[in-house]
Amino acid sequence: MGRRELLYLGSFLALLPLLALAFVRFRRMRLSVQRSFSPAVVSAGHPTMADLRVGNLASSSATDANWCDSWPWPPYATESARLPALLPRGPRFAGRGSSVLFRYELTPPRRGVFELGPMLVDFADPFGLADGALVAGASETLTVTPALLPLTGGVVSISADEGMTRTLQRRALGGEDDLMTREYRRGDALRRVHWRAGADWLYAHLLDGDLASNHLSWQWVAGTFSHKPYLFNADNVARYAPAAWHSTGSVIDTSYEALDEIARGGRLPAVRPSGDGVEEPALHHRPPEAMRAVRADIAFVADRDVWLIHPWALREPPPDLPTDALRVSICAAEFHDAWAWSDKRWDFVGTRMAALSPHCWHDSAAAICNALRGARSVHSVDDPHLDAAIRPLTANSPPRHLFAEIERPCSSFSKWWKYASDTR
Repeated sequence: MGRRELLYLGSFLALLPLLALAFVRFRRMRLSVQRSFSPAVVSAGHPTMADLRVGNLASSSATDANWCDSWPWPPYATESARLPALLPRGPRFAGRGSSVLFRYELTPPRRGVFELGPMLVDFADPFGLADGALVAGASETLTVTPALLPLTGGVVSISADEGMTRTLQRRALGGEDDLMTREYRRGDALRRVHWRAGADWLYAHLLDGDLASNHLSWQWVAGTFSHKPYLFNADNVARYAPAAWHSTGSVIDTSYEALDEIARGGRLPAVRPSGDGVEEPALHHRPPEAMRAVRADIAFVADRDVWLIHPWALREPPPDLPTDALRVSICAAEFHDAWAWSDKRWDFVGTRMAALSPHCWHDSAAAICNALRGARSVHSVDDPHLDAAIRPLTANSPPRHLFAEIERPCSSFSKWWKYASDTR
């Protein structure tokens, strides 16, 4: 090879990087991206399929490239994949390679309304000397609902002749008499969580939780047995709740009119979740070691007058109780097997029980009943949380009523409140 040829070759090699940069700079690809999800609404932790139809909008062919789709959660994008060369658009090439369909599976880790996309495309010049990147298409909204959890059955035993108050509590716990439960509405953006899921969750964390009060309150807030949904917005939260609960910039930071439209089936606004949330406190089915709970002991209470303390009767015993009455705290295992409590709830109950008596039993209802049958007398405060087998053994003091008993049925809490307030 002569000097002239070497000069030409050297000049070409010197210009090649510039030509590669020019190719990447001016040979821009124009791509369309149509993205869809199946199903379009998915529960957290469950998969959905994403379909991406990528088309060439340019009048010239698109070169080979690599693509990935961006996500709002780690690892924030799909794995890089090959995007084949696409023919130019136009009737001559329709159906002959001017578009391509990609499909991949994704599993959203948490609930929310998320924007997925746009597509990120990396390409290079024919010699592989220069790289370019572009953003193709727009993002699409994916609605992720809370994960579905099985609802445990209620364990409070209610006999048929205990009146309207017990009947309402049984309905609050669900089951064959669950006449007040509102149906689950598919496609309804706000009402995706059954009230029982929220009620069961919160009960475990309330310090002085009562099944009837907690579950009926959740029914009311959920709009059960009502012609309109119960709504509150960020202004309402800021007015009545502490600063840590304020919800500026959240999905409820809008007007009541907008929330009512959403609750009746309208589309949720696109709001990106803030923060990573908090770890849910652990729940426990057994009393902690600090409560020093032991098995029921028939010899311990034999021929003694007993004042029975339970988590829903933590007040001082009545003044007419025999002075030498033995105080015993109980935790029925069947109840706590079904309804676990947080550390704070156990600590709240255990501290008060310890202040009333140093003796605490944790055992089955049958074992507790068997031990109490040896006592001279058993006294307690009546409460439907007590196992049905224990209640007949006790000379129960009636619970303190804050309101008079309302005999007439009430179709809403507001009506009950009106009648109850008038009788005070």
